[in-house]
Amino acid sequence: MKYKYKIILERIDRNLQKFNICEYFQKLGNIIDVSEIYGQYRKFKILLESEENLKEKRFNFPRNFGDRLITKIFFEMKDFLIDSFFDEEGIFEWLISPDGYGNVDNLASILAKSGMKNNQLRKFYDEIVKIYENFRKNGNIETAKQKLFILLALSEYSKEASEEFKEIFRNRIDIITKSQDENFSKNLEMFYQHMLSLVGYFSKYKRD
Repeated sequence: MKYKYKIILERIDRNLQKFNICEYFQKLGNIIDVSEIYGQYRKFKILLESEENLKEKRFNFPRNFGDRLITKIFFEMKDFLIDSFFDEEGIFEWLISPDGYGNVDNLASILAKSGMKNNQLRKFYDEIVKIYENFRKNGNIETAKQKLFILLALSEYSKEASEEFKEIFRNRIDIITKSQDENFSKNLEMFYQHMLSLVGYFSKYKRD
């Protein structure tokens, strides 16, 4: 996930120029790794939302301004596509926690802005829970795959699901259905954990 430093600064300038705080980012130097800039931005967000700034009302930011702005500046949908849920150490933490670049909280913000609603996301999550629990009981991989394919088809033709959600859902289901034996079991479990976290963070942005 390498971006040219200039491009990131241009995005920052476009989104922050009316707040006269772009000079903060000029201190970052010639950083070309977006994850490093992202880390600095998170620190800056904490500074903006500090009690001192809020009391003195130096900046008049709306609710969740920092998170929404981070999403707008740093992320495109391709940044959330994956080719695996885990490595030898276990599930990638950013799939279930708000830590790291392109984490599940950032994804929730993207999907909320795409027009997805809380109850729509929960419908797909509920179906994943059913498939996961049934697989844990019977261990039948082929049956679980068939149900995942059906669920994927339903998502593709759903008028409620946003195009951004469909792209993410398609990516995750593809990984699971192409895996075999123990990897299938792990992928399905970690997809369940990922969806559980996504639903939780999504409610921070959308309540319906």
